[in-house]
Amino acid sequence: LVHKFVVAGERSRSNSDEAAETTRALREMLSEQKLAKLMPVKVGGEIVTRQIKQEGPIAYVESTTMLKIFEEDLNRCVLITTDERPNQTRRILMKLADQYHRRPTRIDKQRIVLKHHAAQRMLEGRPIRIPFADRLAERFPSERVEARRVFGQVLRLIEAITFLYQRQRETDEAGLLLATSEDYHLTRWL
Repeated sequence: LVHKFVVAGERSRSNSDEAAETTRALREMLSEQKLAKLMPVKVGGEIVTRQIKQEGPIAYVESTTMLKIFEEDLNRCVLITTDERPNQTRRILMKLADQYHRRPTRIDKQRIVLKHHAAQRMLEGRPIRIPFADRLAERFPSERVEARRVFGQVLRLIEAITFLYQRQRETDEAGLLLATSEDYHLTRWL
């Protein structure tokens, strides 16, 4: 699962203790970037206990219409909500209608995939430095214990944005990509 993008689909509607237990392994993978679990395994006709390890990190995405999400799951995620204003709904309706109103155009999906693969190949695995991380830590709200986890998420999102904009970023004397205030502002917006 190292550096895999996991899309889970729709979140379970249940908020019971049992449902929370089912997402425990996911929380461990997101927080620790690895999963270790003791499992019974059949070896030569006998059941023995073995430790199974799965390395991460992963990028995890799921959707939900639930208004309340289990706190231990929520504080490991970046929550992105949809624009539910009427004018956005109108734009979506018009776009859907447009697909049926106009003559269908043929889309070369393979060309799109190849373009995305080429863009990904251009990205180099480069270490990133966030020169303002200490100032950000000083100003980050620390009243709630969840800040410990959320601050790490903020730094990782800044790092991901810097990585994606690596061709537009400067490097320091050691060759590390330098995150910019624009990377932080985009993180804050997200």
